[in-house]
Amino acid sequence: MRPQREERDGYRIMMAGNLGSAQTIRSVMAATLMLKERKDIKWIFVGDGSEKKYMEEFIDKHNLGDTVFLMGRYPGNYMGAFFGQADAMLITLRAEFPHIRAVVPARLQSYMSSGKPIIAMADGGVADLVSEADCGICVKAEDFNSLCTIITNDIIPNREKFAIKGQNGRRYYERFFTTQQCINKLESIINLSEK
Repeated sequence: MRPQREERDGYRIMMAGNLGSAQTIRSVMAATLMLKERKDIKWIFVGDGSEKKYMEEFIDKHNLGDTVFLMGRYPGNYMGAFFGQADAMLITLRAEFPHIRAVVPARLQSYMSSGKPIIAMADGGVADLVSEADCGICVKAEDFNSLCTIITNDIIPNREKFAIKGQNGRRYYERFFTTQQCINKLESIINLSEK
């Protein structure tokens, strides 16, 4: 399924996967509300999770139906088609838990493989990887004020330049995250441990 016409108009920021508390969805929705008057910015969510009902109610309460779209859950093999419709991919994580700071979610690798630039609102491993791969831009976890600022002041006015960061992510993915690269790394670790 392709997003409808009104969802494709403007700059499309997409989040795909679990929509739960670990993804600090309430901070994301606060950002969508702050940018409500920016009709050129579209927020597209593909997935399901514990915060989906909250999102539906938030969208209705604040009349965000023309800028925020919940597409529902789809099989993994649909993700490439959805990613192809996005201008940037959004990844967010909560700040409170030390173990989450050390996590690099699988969705980040999927985003990088798509060749789309990444907008991150996270700390720890996510921030480190986005910086190392130069595949996007990152603000602190749950800092939706800064998220809105970078989208409106840095990304939208420089969207062509920002899009190049997606190519950086794709190159990084091919270098480190393909199945063969992971097998090679695992073999090197095993060989070192046997010496």
